[in-house]
Amino acid sequence: LYLVETLSDLDEAAELLRSMPGVVWVGFDDVVQATVLPSDPDLDQLWGMNGTYGIDAPGAWAQTLGDPSVVVAIIDTGVDLDHPDLAANIWTNSGEIAGNGIDDDGNGYIDDLHGWDFVNNDGDPNDDNNHGTHVAGTIAAVADSVGVVGVAPNSKVMALKFLDANGSGCLLYTSDAADDSLRVDLGGRRSM
Repeated sequence: LYLVETLSDLDEAAELLRSMPGVVWVGFDDVVQATVLPSDPDLDQLWGMNGTYGIDAPGAWAQTLGDPSVVVAIIDTGVDLDHPDLAANIWTNSGEIAGNGIDDDGNGYIDDLHGWDFVNNDGDPNDDNNHGTHVAGTIAAVADSVGVVGVAPNSKVMALKFLDANGSGCLLYTSDAADDSLRVDLGGRRSM
């Protein structure tokens, strides 16, 4: 094992070393850091996050816990906006003033502070079925010492309620979800 210091381009130096006879491996002398991974008590209850058939969420979390500028639209039964594992990651429409009855951001939806309820055609996308909340938790439950943790616990979720308490609703076909009339403005970006 040798430590080679050079002022040359690191990639070129590594390539040169790899081409030399007797060299088995070349790698960079990187800084090693301990990574604090989420330790939520119910993590093992989320199927598919880890284990034989899982997505290796802990491996992904070692790279990133997500980005708060990323907003994921939950097109489902709504989202429990006050859920302790989700409340901090609920998207807020900064262009809207809550409760004033005016479409402040001009996107065609009045008081759409955290998303939209397409079933009841109002700005209250709270979940009355729990399915959308479960989906939102799998995606963005906060990394803390409560409940579960999502795949991207630093991202935000926008609640778009298309299904009612019985799991039925205004979507007949998946193409209905892509209809331009159902798009919500995300601060200048158009998104589903």
